[in-house]
Amino acid sequence: MDEKIKYIMESNEIRNKLCKMGICPVVGPTGPKGEKGDIGPVGEAGISHEFIVGETKTINPDEPAKVQDEFNNNKNSTSMMFAYGKIIYDLDDTVKYLQSKALEYVDSSFNEITSMKLDTNNYHLWNYLNKLKVMLKEDNPEFNLIYYSLLSDVYDMYSEFLGLSKLPKSKVYKILSSEDYRRKHHIFKLPEEEFIKLYLKCFELDKPSIMYNNMEKLINYYYKKQGGFNIRTFEITTQ
Repeated sequence: MDEKIKYIMESNEIRNKLCKMGICPVVGPTGPKGEKGDIGPVGEAGISHEFIVGETKTINPDEPAKVQDEFNNNKNSTSMMFAYGKIIYDLDDTVKYLQSKALEYVDSSFNEITSMKLDTNNYHLWNYLNKLKVMLKEDNPEFNLIYYSLLSDVYDMYSEFLGLSKLPKSKVYKILSSEDYRRKHHIFKLPEEEFIKLYLKCFELDKPSIMYNNMEKLINYYYKKQGGFNIRTFEITTQ
């Protein structure tokens, strides 16, 4: 074992942090083997294993700072990784300590959204929905670009309003549509069923006019839940 390596964690969450130290995912009998340097058991029935590796300086103090930064932005991907990842090598119990700290973050409530941030979010959604309406009328090819950017923003901003964790962009549909996936990945706190239903409806490809109507319903629901929004009387709260 390279003495520079201070910890190795098996994880089902993070793929883009692999292979930095020559340790890559291992795929079972039904798939190809990993490259040289692979370690760990071969998964049964082709189940892959992922490994997170790093040096002590990577996670102490950098990782705690990253966890705090994520927490301040209603995110918990790093804390979830450490809280529920399986430690298979830990040179000096650093990861064991971080795991206990990560669980504290996972169990903590996010900071309550400020009035100014809520106002800014409300205006942002109105502004982009208005742009989407203009692009629909103009038959602008950038309609889809604004549409999916807005779809991503709606979930993040509603999560901030509710005090929930934002979801990874590449997994939001899977998380919201699969109870089994949520259970396996310890994701239990989500918006109410009606919001999720409207949100998933917006993923359906259809005529731009229908997609716009779906988005408008979603954003109107968001406004209704947080007290309404009227652009004619809108003023940003400064305190």
